[in-house]
Amino acid sequence: MAVDTYTQLLTEALSSVGDAIAASDVDGRSVSGNELLRLVNRIAGLLADLGLQPGDGLAQLASNRLDAFAVMAACLRGGIRYTPLHPLGSLEQQSHIVLDAQAKALVIDSQAFYEHGAKLAKVFGRLEVLTLSSAEYGRHLSDLLEGSSAPQYEPKGADIAWVTYTGGTTGEPKGVVHTQASMAATAEISTQGVGISPRPSFPGVLADQPRGRIFGAAGASLGWHGVLDAVFLTQRGVRLY
Repeated sequence: MAVDTYTQLLTEALSSVGDAIAASDVDGRSVSGNELLRLVNRIAGLLADLGLQPGDGLAQLASNRLDAFAVMAACLRGGIRYTPLHPLGSLEQQSHIVLDAQAKALVIDSQAFYEHGAKLAKVFGRLEVLTLSSAEYGRHLSDLLEGSSAPQYEPKGADIAWVTYTGGTTGEPKGVVHTQASMAATAEISTQGVGISPRPSFPGVLADQPRGRIFGAAGASLGWHGVLDAVFLTQRGVRLY
């Protein structure tokens, strides 16, 4: 049965995993389905506490980290438009995207992109700048999670979930809009095409984030930064490369 939102697929998939390992990343961190779902909800609540409202935009520059995935999923959970920044993009291109996407918050993986992130944070000092690791700029996201509110917003199919951007080879990067409903439909179509159940008993597949696609936590196929590279699917969960 079709569902209206990608967030519903994500929630169903992570809940089905429960206390089993749902995902691990190249840094050796692993989380269960329940742990990842709790983190997503805590971040969604925090973003609301910080003043981001449904329909507002957030941009993120990150490597393949569990908390980076959680930030993306939290945006969808809270009705916030999510825009990924290509890790190989120039400061000029990324600045254009942040402005064009009308982002009100910027999340930076300060472990992988410390110096470049510092430049972005300086350009967008008027925004809420959050970092995934301790840094001399912005605010460390994990330090703010204690006491964050529970998310109140219920995502709708018509919500704009993602605004991704073209490479800008023929001019300025151009935004491409993805709704919750279109992401959910893509999940259904893609999983049928590759023979994976759209309601797997594990979260699905995540490809390498800087250059890859996501077969998202519910099996969705959506371009995060480009072309599908390699995916690793196991009954134990997701491996981020």
